[in-house]
Amino acid sequence: MSSGKSAAGTVVCLVDDPTAAEAIADAEESRLRVVTVADEAALQERLEEAAAGCLVIDTEALTADPDQVLAEARAVAPEGPVVWVTASPESLDNGALGPETTIVERSAATPEWSFLVEKVRAALREGSADRGAGKYRRLVESARDGLYILDANAEVTYLNESFAEMLGYDREELLGSHATRTMADGELERGQRLVQKLIESDSRESEVIDMEMETKARETITVSVNFVVLTDESGTYEGLMGVVRDITERKERERELERYETIVQTVSEPIYMLDADERFVRVNDGMLEKLGYDRETLLGSHVSVVAGGDGIRRQEALIRGLKRGDSDHASTEVQLETADGTRRQYDINIAAIRDDGELKATVVTAHDVTELREHQRQLSVLDRVLRHNVRNKMSIILGHANDIAAEAPPAITEQADAIREAATELLELSDSAREFESVFADDARRPTTVDVVETVENVVHELRTEHPSAEIDSALPGSALARGHETFELALDELFENAIVHSDREEPTVEVTVVAGEESVEIRVADDGPGLNDTDRRALLRGAETPLEHTQGLGLWLVRWAVEVADGTIDIEENDPRGTVVIIRLPTANNG
Repeated sequence: MSSGKSAAGTVVCLVDDPTAAEAIADAEESRLRVVTVADEAALQERLEEAAAGCLVIDTEALTADPDQVLAEARAVAPEGPVVWVTASPESLDNGALGPETTIVERSAATPEWSFLVEKVRAALREGSADRGAGKYRRLVESARDGLYILDANAEVTYLNESFAEMLGYDREELLGSHATRTMADGELERGQRLVQKLIESDSRESEVIDMEMETKARETITVSVNFVVLTDESGTYEGLMGVVRDITERKERERELERYETIVQTVSEPIYMLDADERFVRVNDGMLEKLGYDRETLLGSHVSVVAGGDGIRRQEALIRGLKRGDSDHASTEVQLETADGTRRQYDINIAAIRDDGELKATVVTAHDVTELREHQRQLSVLDRVLRHNVRNKMSIILGHANDIAAEAPPAITEQADAIREAATELLELSDSAREFESVFADDARRPTTVDVVETVENVVHELRTEHPSAEIDSALPGSALARGHETFELALDELFENAIVHSDREEPTVEVTVVAGEESVEIRVADDGPGLNDTDRRALLRGAETPLEHTQGLGLWLVRWAVEVADGTIDIEENDPRGTVVIIRLPTANNG
């Protein structure tokens, strides 16, 4: 009885007659290891120490019910055959029976154990085969992929739980059904052609195809199926096995990518992708058409082959910022050179593509603004000419009006004062327009990060110097970073100045409060003046044409635009007991 025998070759016997164990050992000579235990406790102890290939249990040797003994043994050793030896087979209830159990009826006379020996041999053979098959069954049943088997008539003879769940059925609903029950329209013919191809193939190799199946809810899913033809020993077709994986989401992503690719290639404006070293990896047809290059020339080349000067330096600086993780988007203006050497002005937007936080590539979309910039330059020249002439002519008008007012009789002096007031207002209007011109400039529309607290402090400091009679109070946090632009300080100055200059009090009061929230920074400017009239309210809230009526309206209208280009908002409330509260909200820097 060598201890080197495997667990599968060990027979543990709990028998009343020791000759039973001896017969098993003698019949198999040294091929089996036979271990005899005295009672149920010893049986449990032995099973806890090592597994057994087979259990032989004599009911005459038990003090407990057989079903209890078997349950306790299975708790320790769930698998393996059990051979019951009993003089009364009918005494064994269902709890003692089940898979891998065998009954040997014990004779009342002197026992002859050859029948027991044969049962043990058979149990060991069948148990080994069942355990091997059981492992494969558990593997198939636990697989995440679906698996089914069709017979020669294309009827389902087996399917695992994953396949049933994939299609929304209970297994029993599909067993015995025809394959067409779960196939989408048109897939039967494809399947038949594939089966015929596999049957005619000498290698009998499997083949994977993508196809559509229909769920119980009549929904279509896309699956990848690995088909394997099943034949008998003579090569006669017996059926088909399919291993199924649901690829609906993957296919939808692929279709979505195809749609994006179509859009990108259809867009007439340049779109291109750069790798981490700023070399072209993708270019759309619009890029080739607008700049005149062929795709082979650009792919793999550095972006500097089409861009240079200050523009490319700005672009490289922005990409360095993307690499640091400052943001995921950036924009600037560059000159791109066509294949024939012509330079054109482009407004570009850069988006980061990351993998685990690391910048792997950038996607750039470019909009040709050459004609727009030229038009703006022409308007700027015309504006300077007109403004220069208006200022000169208004200065002459003011001079003559002053002379008339100094020498004319009272009635004429009153008219001269009206001329002087209108000319002065027109000059102020011109100055305000020039001062706020940058609000409409392209660069001013590019949001940046501003410290609202620092900006307010600068404006308040200047206003206290310019208006010593005004009381300007502030309640500010340590810092409040918001999305804004370079002219934001000028806009706040205009708003505060308006509250002081147009107050009806000798010592006006202005209170400014800044509150930094998670999504926005709020600036509240409260005064104790007479309040805003309807024209000025419209200027702040709607930006109608009425602000052009006077310089105050124009200033407030431009305040509104300065906030709007930063994606901010403006609200107006009545102050208590009198005055106005203007509330500006700007997105926080990390929300921009």
